Amino acid sequence: MDSMKKNIPQHLNHDTVSQWSLDKILSKELYLGFLESFYKQELFSAKSDGSFNDFINIRFLLELLNTRRLSFPRCRLVSNGTLIPPMSYTLQKQGALGEKINSLDIAKVTCLMDDGATLVIDFCEDLCGSISDVCDDFSTIFSERTGATLFFNSGQKVGFTTHWDNSDVIVYQLSGKKRWKVYPKTVDMPIAENTDSMVPPLDPPLWNNTLEANEILYIPRGFWHSPEPCGEHSLHISFAFRRRNGMDYIKWLVPKLCDELVIRKDIDRNSDIISTMEFVESLKVVMSKYITENTLHSFIESCDNKPLRKSFFTERSLLKK
Repeated sequence: MDSMKKNIPQHLNHDTVSQWSLDKILSKELYLGFLESFYKQELFSAKSDGSFNDFINIRFLLELLNTRRLSFPRCRLVSNGTLIPPMSYTLQKQGALGEKINSLDIAKVTCLMDDGATLVIDFCEDLCGSISDVCDDFSTIFSERTGATLFFNSGQKVGFTTHWDNSDVIVYQLSGKKRWKVYPKTVDMPIAENTDSMVPPLDPPLWNNTLEANEILYIPRGFWHSPEPCGEHSLHISFAFRRRNGMDYIKWLVPKLCDELVIRKDIDRNSDIISTMEFVESLKVVMSKYITENTLHSFIESCDNKPLRKSFFTERSLLKK
């Protein structure tokens, strides 16, 4: 365990998780193992001795479905890798004051789920304090805002086909079972802009196992994976966070680059070779002026200045005199 600690960057090397909500998911030993895998960008799986499914379970899912106004796209159904058209399971109701409310059609949703569709609910950190606490802790540890998504299915059909995510994902199996096949990356550190050029791998899976209740799986960005049903229900929650990369830095620079005339200048489609070379060189000069260590540090500071933890109303804020 001590050798494991040495490989973890200092800002991630916490000695305990007992004071955080993460102890609902990870013990101290699992936490350190997970950090090691995170740092190396390797798969990680383990049996948790946490109690998160005491809070988030089938009863919790039923409460969400029966008491919250969940509408598309936050709440959606997926089958065989395809989004089921929301018009087939949503309807408009009238509220107590006659206002129109988008709502789930319980009978149609139930029918589609009986047929094997997977139910997906995004932004669960806004629906439950326990989930929000865990997301905030992950956000603090990794300096990136973390979101949570709930997945439920009870049939034999695949919800999501083999795919990769543009974020790191921590899967926590709450109840039931789900089989996961995780494949090698076909592009190292892919970003959203790579999507159209990427095809699923032909290699056999690196990891081919079934997650049961209280088991976790960490999938770093870019690893292809395929979740498959096991003949019984499955309820799991995923925590996802996307780390800033070079493309984010370039996008951050764009408004600043607009101050430069050469960036705003029209491209002469009829220019000769020399004029084209001069234009390209002038662009390189401007880019080198802006892509510097100082601007990179400024970009990082701008990311760090964004709030990572949610703000909450408190009794004091409401009742202050």
